[in-house]
Amino acid sequence: MSRKFIATIVAAAMTVTAVSSAPARADDDFVKLIMGAAAIYALSQTVKKDRPRVSTNSHEYPPAYRPDLRPRPLPDRARKAKPIPAHCLKYVESRRGDTVRLLGQRCLNRHYRHVHRLPERCETKVRTRNGVRHGYKPRCVRKHGFRLAQY
Repeated sequence: MSRKFIATIVAAAMTVTAVSSAPARADDDFVKLIMGAAAIYALSQTVKKDRPRVSTNSHEYPPAYRPDLRPRPLPDRARKAKPIPAHCLKYVESRRGDTVRLLGQRCLNRHYRHVHRLPERCETKVRTRNGVRHGYKPRCVRKHGFRLAQY
């Protein structure tokens, strides 16, 4: 606690003690009431000053609307391609025990005519306990505009 706050509490306690030790009179009740209200007001002002100030004007506004901003069109190779078969999505366990999502290369070669259009940067190898599995990362393929069939 700050020194000002403790000093104010001690001063208020001494004031209340001094007022209450005087002999009781009818007009003293009014004075005690005013002194008590003043002490409470002084305490509240001291506590208010000790609080860290927080700016209430820090409101973040959303970005301005821009009607000329349009989404990028899909690449031609993704727009013309059919959806990737959903049954080619495999969950493969790597040597470390991690589960990796993978669009299997062999399944794609058998069931998807447009494998040659898939981006090369999405190709990946996963080392498993049974050997190396080749395929494509589904998130990367989706990011390049290809869709996964829902069936």
